[in-house]
Amino acid sequence: MRETTSEPTRVAVPAPVRHRPWSTLLLAICVVQLATVVAGGTVLMMVRDAPFETATAAAMVAAAVPAGLAVWIVVGRRRADVGRPRTLRDAALAGAVLAVVAAVVELVSLAGVLAGVTTLESAFGLATLVLTVAVAGLAARTAAAAV
Repeated sequence: MRETTSEPTRVAVPAPVRHRPWSTLLLAICVVQLATVVAGGTVLMMVRDAPFETATAAAMVAAAVPAGLAVWIVVGRRRADVGRPRTLRDAALAGAVLAVVAAVVELVSLAGVLAGVTTLESAFGLATLVLTVAVAGLAARTAAAAV
């Protein structure tokens, strides 16, 4: 007769990744940026006298990027909490690249706006630019932390 021992098999569980507070701040700024973009449809209607449908469509298309990034970050944060940081790092790197490209586009656009359109549109453009620069910085810090 053979004797067997029942010893539990140990599985290595990866340690959680230390991505906070950067990923939390990045997520918050993405949500604020999403709200700002949606509000941009109202600014477009008021300043440029655009039809409601055009302004709404433009705002929704522009809102797709920060909304998608926010969802990607939420999924990445959950995975990083259980030791799989790749999704969060990828989301943060994509956010940094998109934010840098958007900042350049906004600077070019803002130069035309500051040349003399309206105060409301100038304020909206500056707020959008500040949020985009904040996303770029926080995304870079989050990507560095999620290694």
